[in-house]
Amino acid sequence: MTSIWDASAVPQLDDGQGPPPEECDVVVVGAGVVGLSAAVRLARAGRRVAVVADGEPGSGTTGRSTGKLTLLQGTRLSQVRHGASLEVAGAYLEAGRVGLDWLAALGLPEGEAWRTAPAYTAATTEDGAAKVQAEFETASALGLPVQRADASESPFPAELVVRLDGQLMADPMVLVARLVEEAVAAGAIFVTGCRVTRVEVDGDLVHLTTERGSLRAGHAIVATGSPIVDRGGDFARLKASRSRVAVFRVPSGTLRGMHLTVDAEPRSLRPVTRDGVDYLLAAGSASVVGRAHSTAALAEELRAAVLERFPEAEPVAEWAAQDYESLDGAPYAGPVGSAGRIHVATGFGKWGLTVGAAAALGVAEGILDHRPDWADRLFDRRPTLGDAATAISWNAQVAGRLVSGLASSAVIGDRELEEGEGRVEVEGVHPVAVSRVGGTERKVSAICTHLGGVLAWNDAECSWDCPLHGSRFAADGRRLEGPAERDLEPRARP
Repeated sequence: MTSIWDASAVPQLDDGQGPPPEECDVVVVGAGVVGLSAAVRLARAGRRVAVVADGEPGSGTTGRSTGKLTLLQGTRLSQVRHGASLEVAGAYLEAGRVGLDWLAALGLPEGEAWRTAPAYTAATTEDGAAKVQAEFETASALGLPVQRADASESPFPAELVVRLDGQLMADPMVLVARLVEEAVAAGAIFVTGCRVTRVEVDGDLVHLTTERGSLRAGHAIVATGSPIVDRGGDFARLKASRSRVAVFRVPSGTLRGMHLTVDAEPRSLRPVTRDGVDYLLAAGSASVVGRAHSTAALAEELRAAVLERFPEAEPVAEWAAQDYESLDGAPYAGPVGSAGRIHVATGFGKWGLTVGAAAALGVAEGILDHRPDWADRLFDRRPTLGDAATAISWNAQVAGRLVSGLASSAVIGDRELEEGEGRVEVEGVHPVAVSRVGGTERKVSAICTHLGGVLAWNDAECSWDCPLHGSRFAADGRRLEGPAERDLEPRARP
């Protein structure tokens, strides 16, 4: 599954394959927009910064995003207002402005990779219209200059449409390349293709163990989507979601602006231009990681929905992107644990380019001892009774998918697998994940190395996905993403 952004400018690093430095002031784990923004800010402030990433810069959620940078984010402001308070929603909006201003200040020229455009939120049902109205009222109360738009401005059969002008569309990999350039220019060191396997605090230092050696730092920022450390109970407060993304070649002028519906099955659309050719990028058909009956069916659902609306569209690329939703819709960012040496940033709910950049700056400014007021109001918010109820519901769903619930997940292997298929079997007392990909049958442990969830086969991406907290593994057991730190153990074929 190839992203259209894969053909974009690749961040240039002279040497990211060496061992990490023995010591630095701040180590950043992860090289998406969050990690890179924090690295740039801290390196510019004179801190010795090392960025350690399992893959190449932008190879995770950032490089697989839709590239939307907007303060009109569906019903996010009203969701945060309902889940927390109007004050927290105001802080969220201020954070978004900070994130947008930070990325705009990188100076990317207006063109195919960086374009100003209006953002639209639309409803196609009466229930959806009530949500859009609530968002309009919350945004207006907070001073965001949203406007009611005519239904003809939406590509959907809309009941109600709201527009915000002057927002931005980006090629996320061009954005990543510029952030890498700025980080290197400021003195940051990059260590790529290197997995961090342990993070622990010892007095005033953080000790990190990686595949290429150890390093120590005054602070560590874990910017890996779902944190690989959990001193703040983050796993219980996050839900991992995976969305399908598809790109279609379309006639010139097919779509203007960025569009999002808020109905039972949200759809996201934006135009993309590459080398003078127009495309339509669509996202939607999201599911909790590891809980969809068929991810391939969800991908087909999105494809069919776009072709029904735009019959002249020609599919050219598709992929999936993972993100994490918080209990109340606002992200979590800042120090975790009593030592205040390890910092996380997560829970962006599909808006990680804009709000992720802001969270990175909030964390960085905290390390520099001048955290802004908006960050205090946003990230130090108190949990509510609604948060507790949501957490109980989420974690009740999680409990049923631990290894103790294996009986409902496992099958008897009485049929030879076809290409691209996978299933969980029980051999003796051991749950085994069996798959056939590329003509090769593989057997690995069916138990997630994070907290013991029973894995599920992702038939669209041929991966093993954990329904607990979103860890994902390749067919051969190699860890792909999520909070798990270790690969799956191989199981011998009989």
